[in-house]
Amino acid sequence: MSNKALYFIPDISGFTSFVKSVEIGHSQHIIAELLELIIDADKLALSVAEVEGDAVFFYKNGDLPTADEILLQTQETYVRFHNHLKLYQSRRICDCGACTSAASLTLKFVVHQGVPNMITVKGKEKPFGEDVIKVHRLLKNKVTEREYLLYTDKLLDNAELINDHKEWSKVEPGEEEYEGVGKVTYKSIGLAFLKKLIKPPPSLNYKDLTTAPVQTSIDIRGARPNVFELVTNMEQRHKWNKDVREFRYKEGEINRVGSKHVCVIGSNLLEFETVTNDFGRDKYVYGEVTDQIPLIKEGTTYYIVEGDEHQTKLRMEFHYESIPFLGWLAKLFIPGQIKRRQVASLKQIKEIIETEKN
Repeated sequence: MSNKALYFIPDISGFTSFVKSVEIGHSQHIIAELLELIIDADKLALSVAEVEGDAVFFYKNGDLPTADEILLQTQETYVRFHNHLKLYQSRRICDCGACTSAASLTLKFVVHQGVPNMITVKGKEKPFGEDVIKVHRLLKNKVTEREYLLYTDKLLDNAELINDHKEWSKVEPGEEEYEGVGKVTYKSIGLAFLKKLIKPPPSLNYKDLTTAPVQTSIDIRGARPNVFELVTNMEQRHKWNKDVREFRYKEGEINRVGSKHVCVIGSNLLEFETVTNDFGRDKYVYGEVTDQIPLIKEGTTYYIVEGDEHQTKLRMEFHYESIPFLGWLAKLFIPGQIKRRQVASLKQIKEIIETEKN
C-alpha cells in the first residue's frame, strides 16, 4: 500500500445572506440537497472526513486514483451539480430569494496529495496534520475563475485529459503564501467549458383546467410568502390538513414540480405529485395531482396565492376528470365533500397565519 493520501474538497459558493425565515430554511434545504448529491456522485470510493458548511472534505489513503480518474470525478460531480440546479429554474414553485438565486450557485474543487496522518476522536478516525491544513487554506486563493479545479504541485500533470484535450489543457500556474504553512504552488483549470454537458430538464406541460372546478377562497391578514410556505412545506401540513393521519415525503427536499408525497387517510394511502399551472401574472401557484381518489380518473388541487406583505387571498380549486360511465355519481358526491374539506383547510390556514402574526 502506498504511503500517500488524497484530499479532495468540492466547495459550493454563491449564496447571499438571507434575512427572512422562509429563505433561511430553503437555503439550508438546498445546500443539504447539493451536499448529498456531491457525496452520492463519488465514484472513487473516497471517505467523507467532514461536511464543512458548504463543502465536503473527502480523503483516501493508500492506493490512490489516477490523475484521469480524479478529473473524471470532478467532471461527474460538476455536471450532476449543475443539472440539479436547473431544477430550481424550471421546477420550482417558490419565488423566495433562496430558490430564485439557487441557479447561480457555483462549485470549485481543491485536490492535494500528502502524507496520511490520522487522529481518533470519539472512536472515529479523521485526517490530521499539515496537509489537511494546507488543502483547506487553498480554498482561499487568487484564482480568477468562478468555477475551477485547483491542484497542488504536478499532481494531475500526467493526465491524458490534460495532455490530449484542448479544454482540459488550459492550466494556469499560481502560488500563495499562507501563515503557518509557507509558500504553496498550485495549478488551476477553469471548468466553464463543462457547461456544454449540462442537460436542461424537459419543458413543463400544464394540465388542462376544467371549466367548473370546485373552488373556495379566503382573505388572510398575513404576508403572501408566509401563506405559500405554510401551504407547500410538507413539514407543516399536519397543522392545517386535519383529514390526513400521516404525511410521508422525502425530508429535507424543497417541494418542487415532480416531488411526491403520500397521505395516509384512515387505512388508505394516496400518492400525490406536485404540479403547477398558469393562472396569470403575480400569483404563486401550487398544485398536487393524484389518480387514487374513488370515482375520479385524476384530480388536481391548486392553491392560488395572491397579495403582498400584509394581505393575502388564498383560493383552492379542485379540477377533476371522472371515471367513464360514473361521471354522474362523481358529480353527486365529490363536489360537496371537496368543498367541505376546502373550507376547513382554509379556515385552519387563516387561523395559523393570523395567530402567528399577532
